[in-house]
Amino acid sequence: MEYEEAQEPAENQGNINILEMAAQKALPIYAAYYCHADDTVASEPTMDIIKKFHPELLLRMKNHLPGFAPFMSNQKLKDHTGWMHNHTWRIYV
Repeated sequence: MEYEEAQEPAENQGNINILEMAAQKALPIYAAYYCHADDTVASEPTMDIIKKFHPELLLRMKNHLPGFAPFMSNQKLKDHTGWMHNHTWRIYV
């Protein structure tokens, strides 16, 4: 892996910090955000993992997670700051 490739996740975190500062006046005083990838690192689709390890959660889920969608949503962060995740490990596999 080249040095530049290894820096992408850190740069991605740096980008969110810049966006947070730029949007600071518009952001709520107290808010929690999840800053993570738009996909999991699992080799199995997310719903298959839930079915396999915690099938009881299927009854409580409002929406099914498509493909390799993460278990937690980062949509609030995207909506409030304009941040977009731009790195995935899947391109290296």
